[in-house]
Amino acid sequence: MSGPSTLMSELTPQMAEAMAAWSRSGAPGYARTGAEGSRAAYRRSTARGAWEPTYPVDARDVDLANLGRTRVYRPRGARRALTPIVYLHGGGFVMGDLETHDSVCKELSGASGLPVIAVDYPLAPEHPFPAAPDFALTVIEAVVEAASELDVDADRIVLAGDSAGACLAAVMSIGAPGRERIAAQCLFYPATDLHCDTASFHEIASGYPVTGPDGLWFTRSYLPSPDLADDWRASPLRAGSLAMSPPTFLLTVGHDPLRDEGLALGDRLEDEGVRVVRRHMPAHVHGFLTNGAAVPEARTELAFAAGFVRGVLLTGA
Repeated sequence: MSGPSTLMSELTPQMAEAMAAWSRSGAPGYARTGAEGSRAAYRRSTARGAWEPTYPVDARDVDLANLGRTRVYRPRGARRALTPIVYLHGGGFVMGDLETHDSVCKELSGASGLPVIAVDYPLAPEHPFPAAPDFALTVIEAVVEAASELDVDADRIVLAGDSAGACLAAVMSIGAPGRERIAAQCLFYPATDLHCDTASFHEIASGYPVTGPDGLWFTRSYLPSPDLADDWRASPLRAGSLAMSPPTFLLTVGHDPLRDEGLALGDRLEDEGVRVVRRHMPAHVHGFLTNGAAVPEARTELAFAAGFVRGVLLTGA
């Protein structure tokens, strides 16, 4: 493996305090609360972690025929019709919405100087696989069709997402109609292989907000059959080729059941000739980007991703 050699280390003081606060809250864990309970708990935790963006950003909600409810973020004073970043939220394919990732999208928009288009997608178990990737695979063409209403230049599009949303972004890069417009992708601790059988998946079994058992519950809620984990739309790491993927910013974290599959995706992208900028945070936990109020590295890492995007758009590589 060509990735980082130090995969885990002691939590940073801020991360440790955030974990202590989570422990004191008595949260039972997503796998024990069911879909509605997990969604409510996720909204509460991300609301506690919300923060004001570093740079002023305006946001407006629009309801589009082919995208549904969508939120558009724009840095205040930015010129019009810029390349957009399309953001797909995390949440294990079961939870998450425009509200849970509002701070993340604001920070990414302000730091990059670009509009961010946050989209919702169908959630399991009400809408099992392949509903989410089927929706995601239509997003690029829908953004192109609605470019005037969204006030963006859709000749080039950047994809971004965390966890389950990063999985969907990777799927879009592999096989979405219009994928030739994708200039770059930012994948934050992505789910890439829903077989749920890596060393980190078994290692992170308890003591964290997202554990291997939680991930297994998410996956069982999402996939009607375990055999569907072989499908590249569920597990992009298992796609026949990743060579046409765009330049990629990849963030992985040490205390994360998805750590090893994220690192494996980075290895495979590099092996197939894709430019990858890798950031590994050995002292952080899965989901820390939505906790920027307590963990300052959330803003730092989004700034790194924003710089990567600006560089790709400026140089074309």
